[in-house]
Amino acid sequence: MALEGSIKEFGLADILQLLYFQRKTGLLSIQGPSDVVRLLFYEGNIVSVESRKRPEARLGMILQKKGLISKETLQEALKEQAQRGGRLGHILLRKGLPKEALRETLTQQFTDIVTYLFTWREGRYEFRPQGVPIDKEVPISLDTQHLLMEGLRILDEWSLLKGKITLDTVFVRTGAEEPELSEQELSIYRLVDGENDVSAIVALSGLDSFQVSKALLALYDKGLI
Repeated sequence: MALEGSIKEFGLADILQLLYFQRKTGLLSIQGPSDVVRLLFYEGNIVSVESRKRPEARLGMILQKKGLISKETLQEALKEQAQRGGRLGHILLRKGLPKEALRETLTQQFTDIVTYLFTWREGRYEFRPQGVPIDKEVPISLDTQHLLMEGLRILDEWSLLKGKITLDTVFVRTGAEEPELSEQELSIYRLVDGENDVSAIVALSGLDSFQVSKALLALYDKGLI
C-alpha cells in the first residue's frame, strides 16, 4: 500500500494512526517548508527518524555537552566515520560510550522530531512499504500510539506559543552575570550559549519542548536572552 498526499488534507495524526493500526513496515517521508523528515516503521512502530536539519553529527554534539564523551572522542569518531562510513553512534560505542546512554539520547531525539511534526501545517507525505533494517546493537522502537497522544498534547500547548518560537530558534545571553532565577529557569539559562537551538536545549535539559520554550520566552521577556 503506497500512501501519499498533503498533510493539509490528511494530517500526521491520521497517518500515524493508520500505520500503527495496520502494523505497517516501511518508510514515511514528510517534506515541509524547511525540513525533510524520514520515519522508518516496523510493524506499526517507529524504529528510526532522520531529519535533514538535524544531521547525525548533532547526536555527537549532544552527547558531548551531556558529558558522556569528550570533544576529542567526538572528533576522532567523526573522522573515522568520514573515512570508513558507518553510524556515528556505533563508532562511539566502540570508543566507550555506554549503550544505554546512546539509546536514551536517540529515543529522546527521535521523539522530539516526531512530536514537532504535529505543528506543521503544510507539507507532503509519502509512505512506501519496504524492508526496514533493525539496529540489533541499539534497538529502538517508539510506541506510535503513545507518540500520537503526546503529539496532540504538545500541539495544544504549542498553540499558545505559535509564531513566537520554534525548535530551531537560537538565543544568546544579554549579560555576563548569572541572574537570580528559579531552579528550572536557571538550568535552562545556563544552556543558552549562542550555539544550542531550542531542540538541543530540550535534549540537554531532559524537559519537554513546551516547558523549555515557555521558560526561554520568560527569560526573553526579562531581557536576559
